Amino acid sequence: MNHFGFQVESKEEIVVHKERLEKEGLIAREEMNITCCYTVQDKFWVTEQKNILFLMYLISVSFPLLLKL
Repeated sequence: MNHFGFQVESKEEIVVHKERLEKEGLIAREEMNITCCYTVQDKFWVTEQKNILFLMYLISVSFPLLLKL
C-alpha cells in the first residue's frame, strides 16, 4: 500500500481540510477538477511526518464502467 485516501462529501469540506493542513505546512500537491479512476475529482495530497502519503478527495462526477466479457 502506498497511500491512504479520505473521501469528503462537499467542496466546502475539502477547502476547510486543505486550508487547515496548509497552515501546518503539510500540503504536498493539489489536483483540482482532474479525471482519475473513472471520476472527476478535486483532491490534495499530504505527506505527514513519518513519510506516510495520504489524500483527501471529493468526487464530483462518476462515469459508468463498461465491461465486455
